[in-house]
Amino acid sequence: MIDSAAAPLSGRVVLVTGASSGIGRLASRELARRGARVTLLVRDPQRGESTRAWIEATGGLESPEILLCDLSDLEQVHRAAEEFRRRHSRLDVLVNNAGVLQRRRRLSSQGHEWTLAVNHLGPFLLTLSLADLIPSGGRIVNLASVAHTRGRFDFEDMTLEDGYSMWDAYARSKLANVLFTYELARRLAPRRIDVNALHPGTLPTGIARGHSRVASWLWKIVTRFSGRVEEGSDAVVRLAGDPELEGTTGRYFYKMSKAESSPQSHDRRLQAELWSWSLKAVGLTEESMFL
Repeated sequence: MIDSAAAPLSGRVVLVTGASSGIGRLASRELARRGARVTLLVRDPQRGESTRAWIEATGGLESPEILLCDLSDLEQVHRAAEEFRRRHSRLDVLVNNAGVLQRRRRLSSQGHEWTLAVNHLGPFLLTLSLADLIPSGGRIVNLASVAHTRGRFDFEDMTLEDGYSMWDAYARSKLANVLFTYELARRLAPRRIDVNALHPGTLPTGIARGHSRVASWLWKIVTRFSGRVEEGSDAVVRLAGDPELEGTTGRYFYKMSKAESSPQSHDRRLQAELWSWSLKAVGLTEESMFL
């Protein structure tokens, strides 16, 4: 585990999505152990309560709050953002950790491809809805993946109606995470808010939960020797609070180190096109954003 002194987070208000399992669960506990006031954004209330009890029992300095939201449903994201704003006047750190890998093609309540809805559009809307609460020196951490290197966009078929592959859908959503990180980092630079993307490693998290036995078995084989979930959690905590990273923004990290993302992720035209498409998809305009 990282040295707690490396992440002085006492009193900081932190929101973690996908906080009831895997990296999000562990990171939430470590952030709470360092004195952060953590809000767990979760879809399942029972798992959320279980996580809160676990954090309280294992050393969290403050009891976390729970915020219920299914990130695939943009109406729920709106409501969650409004509820957070009622509870808090600021947000020091936002960790967009939640992610899914969807075996079969599925559409969200608003008609978006489900993987992209959960992994990109929900976090996109949540971030822009809360951005004005983030003070100078605040941080946004977007969980991405090395899978982004395989991502491709066809803006004429964003629902993947013309052929669906769960790995292609996942890779596209992770490329969206990196493109969003770079575009947002430029826009928030005048406010001195740090925005970075993190590939935590191919770790044995619960992302393959609910898949076929074969798919789950293959995921276990792939991740068996790739590292521990704690490594991803430690990287999240470092990006959230390490003083040495103050002012580091618009970067892609692999675990604890800066790394290079794909050439495509640096395409400014693609970043702008995805930004514009995403604004329209979530019902925002440039004038309505809280930036």
